[in-house]
Amino acid sequence: AAIEDEDIKDLGMLPFHARLLRRKIAQLNGASGEEGLGSNNPVVAFLRDIGLEQYARPLVSHGFDDMEALLLIDDLDLKEMGVPRGHVVKLKRRLREYEL
Repeated sequence: AAIEDEDIKDLGMLPFHARLLRRKIAQLNGASGEEGLGSNNPVVAFLRDIGLEQYARPLVSHGFDDMEALLLIDDLDLKEMGVPRGHVVKLKRRLREYEL
């Protein structure tokens, strides 16, 4: 069973420690070079659900490897990654919905 963001919150784990835990679990599961891009990564799952999975690799490689970080992304970050404006609008709208 995958560890979800809610599980981490329920445990009272700090975000830094949660990222370390996820990385170690990925290493133990044999993630090679694609750390954080597994189908159980909440960012990858979120992007897949909204039809923007093609941005999983650039987002994770730029440090937006958990939902807490992704919720803090801004337009400049997305522009620097080359995300088209229409996809920026879609992502930001879905992130607002996610927060509710």
